[in-house]
Amino acid sequence: MAHRKRDWKRYNHFRKYEVKKAIEDVAQIIAEEKPPYKVREPGTRGRPPANPRAIAMFVYIMGLLNKSYRETHAYIVANPTLWRKNLFGKVPAPNTVNDHVKDMPERYMNRIIKWQSQRLKKGGGR
Repeated sequence: MAHRKRDWKRYNHFRKYEVKKAIEDVAQIIAEEKPPYKVREPGTRGRPPANPRAIAMFVYIMGLLNKSYRETHAYIVANPTLWRKNLFGKVPAPNTVNDHVKDMPERYMNRIIKWQSQRLKKGGGR
């Protein structure tokens, strides 16, 4: 059986940027999609609601990296170029994400992952 020659430059580039590319693609999908759940109206009494899209993005990154809430928060804060503040605002605190995970429909996250895999099959996204 003949071995194919590996394109090391391409392979190394992919390995270096695979997480960044996945996060960018999902950020675009989440930004285009409706929020995963409803929050109360702005200006009402009480603590300001967390951005549902930010929670979804945080949960996706947490699953992608297989990290805890605190580890994911630390990773995002240490890599600010991964977090699109114009779309998601500030990075939610780990406890905030933990409180809102129960609000996140599983079918929403499944749909996001399915769309991302379809984009990858078509040739790498955008």
